[in-house]
Amino acid sequence: MFDKILIANRGEIALRVLRACKELGINTVAVHSTADADAMHVRLADESVCIGPPPSKDSYLNIPALLAEPVAIQRRLLRLAIERSSGRAASWTLVSALTDLVDAGRPVSVRLGPCQVELSSAPGVLSIRSPSSRPPRPPSWPARDLPVPGAVDVPEAGCRVRAERRGLEDLGGIEAVATAEPGQAMAAGIESNLVVRAWQPGDLMQVLGSSGRKKVQDLFVDRKVPRSRRHQVPIVTDAEGRIVWVAGLALGEAFRVTQATKSVVVLNFEPLGGPE
Repeated sequence: MFDKILIANRGEIALRVLRACKELGINTVAVHSTADADAMHVRLADESVCIGPPPSKDSYLNIPALLAEPVAIQRRLLRLAIERSSGRAASWTLVSALTDLVDAGRPVSVRLGPCQVELSSAPGVLSIRSPSSRPPRPPSWPARDLPVPGAVDVPEAGCRVRAERRGLEDLGGIEAVATAEPGQAMAAGIESNLVVRAWQPGDLMQVLGSSGRKKVQDLFVDRKVPRSRRHQVPIVTDAEGRIVWVAGLALGEAFRVTQATKSVVVLNFEPLGGPE
């Protein structure tokens, strides 16, 4: 049985690991960036280690900062960096070898599965890249402006997205949010027009009620959305590019409606051919 477990994940996954460790009586250590200093999993862990600012070059890929951590944390962070870069699991043997090379300060190039992962020591920064990585997939259909109030047709997805500004009291109060119909969402904090676009791999959002951001792709997996349909799901964003709503699936936490909310934007999506 383990005495202590290092948690390098965040959000829901980290919380699940924490709960399991508590039940088994295992101590936990959460590593985190400054952006997650107040996150739930960091507060619940027995110990926490801040590894620096959110940019990876200033935290787990910063060699002086990396070498200042215990060896176990060094290896876990290196493994996480390699796996994020290559998309494949990294063996502990490889991680141990790379830890030794980081200590020595020498550049290295290693083969990891079908990918060539290159590590070079720039001024105090570890750089990991995969030359064989595929380029980002272009959007499957162009972004469209969604006026508030107004509607926009998305023929590629076979749907129409509507936005209407209403007073919360006019809708029946906060209870109306909990009883929203399928294909409908109510969002607060929207002051300007919106944008409707296709999903892109790498899209991130904090789902309503969650403690951290997750990939929209993971949301599709959780909701069992077939791969063939994922590029047909409209993504509604605000003027700053933040994801407000994954149509029919999830609202963003930043747009939560509360008792103090006065005005909400009611979002609907429906099949084309419905009422104008």
